[in-house]
Amino acid sequence: MNFIRYITLVFSIFFTVNAYSCECKDLGSMDSLRKISFNNSNFVFIGELIEFDTIEYTFTFRIIEVFKGDSISAIIKGKVFDSCSLFPREKSNWIVYADLKEGLIDISQCLASRSEISPICINCYKIPNPYRNIEEMKKGEGELSLLKNKALGDWKNEIEFLRANKID
Repeated sequence: MNFIRYITLVFSIFFTVNAYSCECKDLGSMDSLRKISFNNSNFVFIGELIEFDTIEYTFTFRIIEVFKGDSISAIIKGKVFDSCSLFPREKSNWIVYADLKEGLIDISQCLASRSEISPICINCYKIPNPYRNIEEMKKGEGELSLLKNKALGDWKNEIEFLRANKID
């Protein structure tokens, strides 16, 4: 009898909970993704993530430099609006491509927003496959280290791209 209740409970939860996922289409090379991110965002800036709330899914940036859009304040707040929203958690400098909604920013995880600490964004690079054994893991760690160094160089180059394309 307990087994039937357990199964009923599992099925009730499974069928009553809404599950959402975000599907990002391939936007091409890093250069292409960078341009698409800039063109499809109404607020682009470099900012320092100073606070995030994992209960309310809100976050706060101190704006360092604005490349597109109007900044009313040196501090800007944002939140997760849907399954495609990015929730920043690394307290560091970020390149942010965002849209304004309800007076807050919404950062799409499909675009090139990323932190200086973790410069490998979801759509930016091809991530190595999972490892099947220790030899693959050792090789993969080296590949990830090279990828992170390349991504950090790209992150710094992107700042120059943004400065060159700044919209006043």
